Amino acid sequence: MIREPVEKVPDWENPRIVGRNKEPAHATLTPYPNEEEAFSCKREESSWFLSLNGEWKFKLYENPSLVPGNFYEPYYNDEDWDVIQVPSNWQMLGYDKPIYVNVRYPFCADPPRVPRDLNPTGVYRKTFNIPKDWHGKQIFLVFDGVDSAFYVWVNGEIVGYSQDSRLPAEFNITRYVKPGENLIAVEVLRWSDGSYLEDQDMWRLSGIHRDVYLYSTPNIHIRDFFVRMFFDENYQDSTLKIRINVRNYSGKTSTPHILEVKLYDAEKVQVFIEPVRVHIGEIRPESEAVLEVERKVSKPRKWSAEDPYLYTLFLTLKNGKGEVVEVESCHVGFRQVEVKNGRILINGVPVYFKGVNRHEHDDVRGHAVTVKSMIKDIELMKRFNFNAVRTSHYPNHPAWYDLCDKYGIYVIDEANIECHGLVGFLRTMFQVEETFGKPWEELIREFREKLEGKSWREVMDEIMRRFPKYTEPAYDPEWLHAFMERFVRMVERDKNHPCVIIWSLGNESGYGSNHDAMSGWAHGYDPTRPVHYEGTIHTAERKVSRSVDIISIMYPTLERLIQLAEDPEEDRPVIMCEYAHSMGNSTGNLKEYWEVIRKYKRLCGGFIWDWVDQGLKRVTEDGCEWWAYGGDFGDEPNDGNFCINGLVWPDRKPHPAMWECKKIQQPVEAEAVDLAKGVVRIFNRFDFTNLDIVDVFWELSEDGRIIQQGVLPKIYTPPHESEVVTIPFKTPELKPGAEYWLMLRYKLSKDTIWAEKGYEIGWSQFKMPFDAPPKPLVKAEDMHPLTLEETDEEVVVSGRNFKFTLNKEKGCVTSLKYKGFEMVKDGPVLNVWRAPTDNDAPRLAPMWRKAGLDRLKHTIRNVKVEKASDRVVHVTVEASLHTPENAEKFKCKYTYRIYGSSDVMVDVDVDPVGDLPPSIPRIGLKMAIPGGFEKFTWLGRGPHENYWDRKEGAAIGVYSGTVDEQYVPYIKPQENGNKTDVRWASLTNDLGFGLLIVGMPLMEISALHYMIEDLEKAKHTYELERRDDIMLNIDYKQSGLGGGSCGPDTLPQYLVKPERVHFAVRLRPISPDEIANELSKQVIVDDSY
Repeated sequence: MIREPVEKVPDWENPRIVGRNKEPAHATLTPYPNEEEAFSCKREESSWFLSLNGEWKFKLYENPSLVPGNFYEPYYNDEDWDVIQVPSNWQMLGYDKPIYVNVRYPFCADPPRVPRDLNPTGVYRKTFNIPKDWHGKQIFLVFDGVDSAFYVWVNGEIVGYSQDSRLPAEFNITRYVKPGENLIAVEVLRWSDGSYLEDQDMWRLSGIHRDVYLYSTPNIHIRDFFVRMFFDENYQDSTLKIRINVRNYSGKTSTPHILEVKLYDAEKVQVFIEPVRVHIGEIRPESEAVLEVERKVSKPRKWSAEDPYLYTLFLTLKNGKGEVVEVESCHVGFRQVEVKNGRILINGVPVYFKGVNRHEHDDVRGHAVTVKSMIKDIELMKRFNFNAVRTSHYPNHPAWYDLCDKYGIYVIDEANIECHGLVGFLRTMFQVEETFGKPWEELIREFREKLEGKSWREVMDEIMRRFPKYTEPAYDPEWLHAFMERFVRMVERDKNHPCVIIWSLGNESGYGSNHDAMSGWAHGYDPTRPVHYEGTIHTAERKVSRSVDIISIMYPTLERLIQLAEDPEEDRPVIMCEYAHSMGNSTGNLKEYWEVIRKYKRLCGGFIWDWVDQGLKRVTEDGCEWWAYGGDFGDEPNDGNFCINGLVWPDRKPHPAMWECKKIQQPVEAEAVDLAKGVVRIFNRFDFTNLDIVDVFWELSEDGRIIQQGVLPKIYTPPHESEVVTIPFKTPELKPGAEYWLMLRYKLSKDTIWAEKGYEIGWSQFKMPFDAPPKPLVKAEDMHPLTLEETDEEVVVSGRNFKFTLNKEKGCVTSLKYKGFEMVKDGPVLNVWRAPTDNDAPRLAPMWRKAGLDRLKHTIRNVKVEKASDRVVHVTVEASLHTPENAEKFKCKYTYRIYGSSDVMVDVDVDPVGDLPPSIPRIGLKMAIPGGFEKFTWLGRGPHENYWDRKEGAAIGVYSGTVDEQYVPYIKPQENGNKTDVRWASLTNDLGFGLLIVGMPLMEISALHYMIEDLEKAKHTYELERRDDIMLNIDYKQSGLGGGSCGPDTLPQYLVKPERVHFAVRLRPISPDEIANELSKQVIVDDSY
């Protein structure tokens, strides 16, 4: 049996064995008996296709040695086996456990060996019947994806072996099947030597996770074809070139055949007047004829992400009598990719990649993603202005490429090669002195002295020769075949997709001669696409290898990105294959990256990390759903929540950061020319589309309320051009203290496949330079009188319909009653802490905690009360924030001015005095508001959460929602719900009574049913207990978000420095008959202050 080979080394621990009896790789194709069936280009509509998805018998064993030696025999009794659905990952069905690790391996790394005692092994059985009309045909069995290695038997006979969990394994089973019922048996190993090349940052899951199917072909069969397009120098006319492999599977020489080539446009109109016909002579048994077809196409409609126009190609094989033997069809797009003058060109036009990295992930099905979920992903990407995807870090399900062709997404297709956990393995081994007697650095220096004049690569090659046991796979010839197979088979499968514009050699696998071999093959086999690999940037000489056509970098600082762009010795385009690490509450600084990208010619964009939070759905005993991450299944080792770094939740609900991406990446933008006259310049940032694709709607608003609106006449601005337009508003009657804003909204002028007519793809907003009259004045002397009561414990100020109480020991308000409603329960007090974000965790939060900012105590030093007049009372509170060890960090003075109008002005002076870090989380106030005031309204940026360095996608306006709706349920709880540039906010109850908070002039604010301590303590959402009270944060400034979980920290300009500051807020109880916006603009004239 192959499973117990004669060789001492089993297949699954032999890097040179990546498969047995597999068919050669080829483009994704399906044979059809006629053109009618072939028009769909959908394999499930071919009568020569049979899906084996569905119910399979299944049993799991602890390791392969425990699997019964005859489980694959037809007579084997499997009655006690379970029935499961395929495709699936068995861990998602309750067998074994999911494991999440990022870099390190989930077992002790000893390549190419894997655990013998604990290597869970799943065995599958399924019966099927061959359709009667398949008799006499060739029959192929295809597994689109199995993790990590497997053997397959048919009717008790071994058929073959395969590894590479993300590419098809195809077997010719013609001689194994029989009429009537047949049996397939499969043995899947969780770990194999292939696992060392599949060390991606994802859940490690196992099983048959992609489609399984059969297809049949005639004995003379179009086994493969390769479609390429070459435009003329004007990118008008194109030459269509097709290489076709026709194979004779029979045992005798074939008779001559004819191959016809037809091309249909999207309306099913033939492009060629007559089909292209190619004569095929005799083909010897088990041999192939290779045909070359070339045909000029006049002015084809070109494919791009903006206009993904597809033609349908037909290859019809006919016998000598002119009878159809077989038809192959596929969608093709006329597009040409080039690297010229430091840019990546699509059809001769330089493009920016507004990209994202995407793992295949389903919170219930694991890696067994459905076409429905793929469509949801791609529609979201298009609607949020993404135009590119990197298939991180493996070839995706074949259907994904069909969808990217159809919807218009540029794809970096990445080989299933990542051995991150072995990169640096050599270095670590050399640091073990008892093994080598000297550290790594000394050994390298010694080698370089002996090999004077040799490059780093040559030194590494010499080390590999002397110490082969410790080399990385990238350098090791033992792994060359595995590297090549994974790359070549990917290229062969996906070569006909217009969406695939770049081949990637893999991810985070060091860089060595095996990469050079892959690159060399790619450039020879498919010179129509550039080659990418980020690992080439990590050479000791800091020079990017010429084996790649694109300079790629991960998570650069802005300074590093500019350095690459300005390198005078380089002429290649630069992309960030990973940037803006979006873990939790994240994705700050995006605006600054795109300002740099648009400034430098050779910068071509980037791919955000990453698309979806890789959480797995679980349910508590009381029915509460939550998403699990590393360690939640008892998986050891694990890397915790580092898999939770998507722009969308596992259910594909967008994170707030998605709105920032949409805004920064929008294809239409405007800048002011003369706002008072309504003159603006509109920029068309599309690459191929005139601006008539959108209608431009305009709105003029007053304090967030629309007062005029309209639609501009059609604009036909060409791509990459701009046009000055005039917005036909009328200058309104200006109200005292009012702000006026001009909004332009860019909405689709017609339906698309991904959004309906009227969908908004972007907007621009401008503050109008109107000279509004000053805000209205309210004199303190005209207000209602106040009474003051002071005891040793508290200060009580009473006025018409309200009562203010300040506790002297706490130094804050403990009651503010208005018309019978309690408005304030506790506060405000100075707050400099936040529940650390994932980006804070690596560097900032430890620094903040070391300074004790998370443990500060609020101690009152002095309280002074003064009745300034019958209508004004001043209360001054001097306080100190210090650690439990009495290390003072901040002095603080609160000056309360209580007015007869029920207004409470709070002036705050903050003086840092202790040993403090260079930045702190925030400077602001926190308050507790009694439950019941659940309507939260604000004039500021919204409607979604926004922060100092992530607010471009949030427009100024008046927004409203419940307090519960302000909570953002990041999978690992952290700081959330903030709003910036807030003029005023209110919390009101169902009757309309509540509290108005006014910034002096602006503030940041959040209102949640959770305390900071609640968010900081909880590791999962279900651990949070909603409080009845509302926790109100009113900030002078809160630090930005940055990307420090894996990349640069928050930019210096978005960090809160521990400096002396003064700020103020105004608190005002309000009634249903009062208008918050009007009250917010009042200026109190107080001669006593």
